[in-house]
Amino acid sequence: MPDETLDSATTPEIGPQAATDATTQATTQATTKATTNATTNATTKIGPEIVIVGAGPAGALLAHILLRQGIHVTLIERQKDFAREFRGEVLMPSGVAAFETAGLADLLFETPTTRPCAVELYYRDRKAARIDFEDIGESGPVIVSQPDLLEALVARCSQMPGFRFLRGTTVTELSRRGGRIDGIVTNEGDHYPAALVVGTDGRGSIVRRRAGLHLEESTEAFDVVWFKCPYPESLVERGSPVMVSVGGGHLYISYLTAKGRLQMASVIAKGSYRDIREGGLDGWFDEIRHRVPAELGDFALAHRDQITDPFVLNVVCHMLPCWTVPGALLLGDAAHPMSPVGGQGINIALRDVIVAANELVPALRAGGGGDAIDSACAQVERKRVPEVEMIQRFQRMPPRLLFRGSWWSEALIRFGLMLAGSGLAQRSGSIPAVAQILLYGDGEVKLEL
Repeated sequence: MPDETLDSATTPEIGPQAATDATTQATTQATTKATTNATTNATTKIGPEIVIVGAGPAGALLAHILLRQGIHVTLIERQKDFAREFRGEVLMPSGVAAFETAGLADLLFETPTTRPCAVELYYRDRKAARIDFEDIGESGPVIVSQPDLLEALVARCSQMPGFRFLRGTTVTELSRRGGRIDGIVTNEGDHYPAALVVGTDGRGSIVRRRAGLHLEESTEAFDVVWFKCPYPESLVERGSPVMVSVGGGHLYISYLTAKGRLQMASVIAKGSYRDIREGGLDGWFDEIRHRVPAELGDFALAHRDQITDPFVLNVVCHMLPCWTVPGALLLGDAAHPMSPVGGQGINIALRDVIVAANELVPALRAGGGGDAIDSACAQVERKRVPEVEMIQRFQRMPPRLLFRGSWWSEALIRFGLMLAGSGLAQRSGSIPAVAQILLYGDGEVKLEL
């Protein structure tokens, strides 16, 4: 999956020459497999085959778009199924728009989703503001069940000729010929040739490492603890708002998942979860109870024995100086790991895919020569870098304010909440420019095929 494909600590970074030596031998020993369709329908193949590593939303969406253009795709996913915990559940309007422009709005809303009607802001446990999306003319986010969405998207891909899906398969090497990546080698020793290998395999990307692209991670000052528990009925009566509680160096975010449970994120100082565990989780939950609205804190504490899916996200936020080498392209977190601030990761990755499809398909339909494909990949990077840089700058601001611990930073937080509670956005019918970009992205990204 794109979020955690392989941990970089377990597989050393290797440069292009070392990768060439290693993969030449692996490729010689590998069994080259012929392309097989997942359907018996006849098809006219347009251009060479593409291998996509990582069947998350970005990889699966790109596969679907390419298949509709008659381009054969091998999609590889290391997990045996999608029934595992995912972080990317929040689709902003920009992410929804990516599905819409790809002609998949019906598929998106046939899978389990929820739509919060508002955001409620709290200073610690005291309510400061409620912003209803309808009052400000915004559609707000959509909460998805990522396992259901991915299964539906892969099933839709399987209805088209030229699709091969390798589930529970790990990529171990990239093969090369003449200095250009020309395929992948799996853990079973099988070789799958490709005119282009696309890495949508997340922050621990094996494609990135085997391509010799080094990520200088920018470690943020915080981690995020996620967990789920039953959802309070009292919040359903209020339209199941997204709830944000901030103050005193703490931040808590909660929302109703597509499967009807409460998802809560607790933002903590980097590396402090060990202290929390040593002090006892009961004490931690008691602390949460005093820092979030009483109806939420009391409920979570009372149902702590029903908490599921807890995990700690080590937050990083960075971007590769180069997303592509001859024969390979990285998209989403493989190229630019995003902070969870603003719920941008899945949405930015989907926008990467739309731009990538616009650039790659014409080159592939024209015959898929190496130079043309590499030029198209370079265009993808050129067009996407400015927005990613802007979003990552925005993402770094709130944590710096939150964890500064000064009187003026706390005063600034309270002033911002007071401003939000003044009803200025509702009266003006608009929201600040930063919020507009986080919701809709920096300009329209539309499929042009």
